[in-house]
Amino acid sequence: MDTSFNGFVKIALLLCMSFCATLNVFAQQTTKKQIDSVVATYATGTLQQKQEAYQALGQRILRNEDPTQASELFKYFLSKDTSNTAKVIIYEDYASNLSRLGNLSESIQLKKEGLQLATQLQDSLRIVFYNIALAFSYDQNNQPDLALTHLNAIEAIIEEDVVRHLHPSFFHAKAVIYGSLQDVEKQEQYLLDMYTLIKDDPNTSGKRFYLYLILDFYSQYTNPQQLAKFTEILGSHYEDANLDIPKGHMPISALFKKRL
Repeated sequence: MDTSFNGFVKIALLLCMSFCATLNVFAQQTTKKQIDSVVATYATGTLQQKQEAYQALGQRILRNEDPTQASELFKYFLSKDTSNTAKVIIYEDYASNLSRLGNLSESIQLKKEGLQLATQLQDSLRIVFYNIALAFSYDQNNQPDLALTHLNAIEAIIEEDVVRHLHPSFFHAKAVIYGSLQDVEKQEQYLLDMYTLIKDDPNTSGKRFYLYLILDFYSQYTNPQQLAKFTEILGSHYEDANLDIPKGHMPISALFKKRL
């Protein structure tokens, strides 16, 4: 079997291990009583407190619940707080759950509604979020040109401080779409732009995911220098993070030595 394929399988498995470890934080299932408690607790809280609590709740439901049960919980939550603030936050994870259920058209519609609400609320963070989310969805729906219109719409604000942390995701979306358009040169450029943004960031699972995307790109196109470079970078990040490697497996940095 191709050793490069084996290498990427191992990296993918370690990415999964890292992600699953993060999800252990959300081990407890969500109940309707807990939703009632969150809504009641933050009914008189500040806007920021409510936003943070609702976002944490939405992520918990999405990550920890069966998709069908999650949909029921999202609907229940929205019956308890019908405000635009609640909708614009919960729609983020509710739309992702609809995608998990295979309801891409419904997911897109909910993201469009979320974008409209974010625009009404002048919420720059969620305007950027929903445009990026719609770009990925339209690309998945084989509409890359429409996807690009959503990214072009936020070019002017993507570098603002409040949304700066979404800038790598913006470049990731650009790379994905140009990949769909078979424009490899632009795909590579946006991946490298993404790397420029994250290269000095702390060693997080998110950063390692972005590095994996770049490495995966160079595994498909002949550029041994870049393949070697990003193999070493991603490998060193995993080793510095002290992530568990199954006994008997070679260090990640050595996975591609034969190919290189």
